Amino acid sequence: MEKFPSGREEKEKRVCEIIRQGKGVREIASIERLNFTQIKKIRRKYFNVDDEDTGRPSKRSQALKLIREGKTDVDIAMELDLSAKEMLEYRKEYLILNDDDDLLRLYQTAGGDLPSLLTLYREMKIEDISAEDAIWALSQYRTFKHMNLEYESLLRKLLPLRKLDMVE
Repeated sequence: MEKFPSGREEKEKRVCEIIRQGKGVREIASIERLNFTQIKKIRRKYFNVDDEDTGRPSKRSQALKLIREGKTDVDIAMELDLSAKEMLEYRKEYLILNDDDDLLRLYQTAGGDLPSLLTLYREMKIEDISAEDAIWALSQYRTFKHMNLEYESLLRKLLPLRKLDMVE
């Protein structure tokens, strides 16, 4: 009597075929709806592969290396089959690791107000104003604003006294 393969054996067979195609654990997990542990067990069982030694760097590692080599995001995404979101994450990670993330931090801090920041920068360049001069001007504006509020407050306090003066 011929033995029919079980569902588990069929799944293992499919996983082995995908592994032979060079796909990573994440891809296999999404294709076959398995968790990483199940996939690692199959790899150990059929390929005698240690989990730590896949023989191939991760997509993350490959992407970071290609970024360092100066490849464009489009080229890297096409080569490693990455989505725009994945590529952006790798680019951000690269900037952070290289301590070149000042612009990224500025972008995150500015949030939706980036156009205002860019307008301010353009105006500073047009008027040839240094960052130090702009900071000084802003501190002077704050002082002026505070003095103006104080002046208005004193006027409000003086108004009742003027009315008293007129009555007498």
